[in-house]
Amino acid sequence: TEDIHDQHQAEVARRQAEEQLRESEELYRYTLELSQQIVWSANPDGTFLGRSRRYTGLTGLPDSSPPEDAIHPDDVDAMMAAWRYALASGQPFSWDYRLRMKDGSYRFFRTRAAPRRDEEGRIVRWYGTSEDVHERRHAQLARQLAEERFQLAARATNDVIWDLNVLADEIHWSDSASSFFG
Repeated sequence: TEDIHDQHQAEVARRQAEEQLRESEELYRYTLELSQQIVWSANPDGTFLGRSRRYTGLTGLPDSSPPEDAIHPDDVDAMMAAWRYALASGQPFSWDYRLRMKDGSYRFFRTRAAPRRDEEGRIVRWYGTSEDVHERRHAQLARQLAEERFQLAARATNDVIWDLNVLADEIHWSDSASSFFG
């Protein structure tokens, strides 16, 4: 007769640890797949290790394709220079660019990445996300254009235009107000 109680307990603990690891991996996988962002990782040298399936769904390209394959040609050089700087400096990366969709159209995306470091401070891996900011970008451009048009119209007229900010106790007058009132 051999006492295997300790061995049995160790085997039960190992199985529980494996099940917890599987559950953790499932949670991670489902979280990535449900995300509206493209999630990716890269080696310390910047070599892409993979992207979430959302990338392939949007671009039609395999997740192993080089980033340059889907970035608008006018955005590639500046973005890749910024990425090389982040890799060399170890600083977090953030960049807006246009990404080509399956249908050939382009949408604005913002990519952010940060390095994970080991105990000695060496970069072990880069983790990043790419978020569709197309509507936000177009809304900003439309607001900027509307503001520029208003400024042109205000300068072209002799009307006295003023704006009162009650909370800040500030009044802003158009240029024509100075000439009108002296």
